[in-house]
Amino acid sequence: MSASAALVVRSVAVGHRTCTITIGQPDPRSKISPAVAEWMPTVPKSRLPAHEQRQFEAGRHAALVELGQTLGGNVALIERIAEPPTGADGA
Repeated sequence: MSASAALVVRSVAVGHRTCTITIGQPDPRSKISPAVAEWMPTVPKSRLPAHEQRQFEAGRHAALVELGQTLGGNVALIERIAEPPTGADGA
């Protein structure tokens, strides 16, 4: 997502990493905004420890509040939690 198409860009310290959350313009028909989370220096390979998960969720919440203020309305988050694959073939 290009920075010019972004409504909200927020960087959050999560442990030794930084997560930059970018939220774009909502689609006019569906009203859904695309969002991207970019991790530096590396993407976590497993679930975050509880304290880092809280840091990430606080930053994500702040980004969503900012989006709601920018749009002048309410914002909802739909989250899908993916479980890591159990075997080499993902089965």
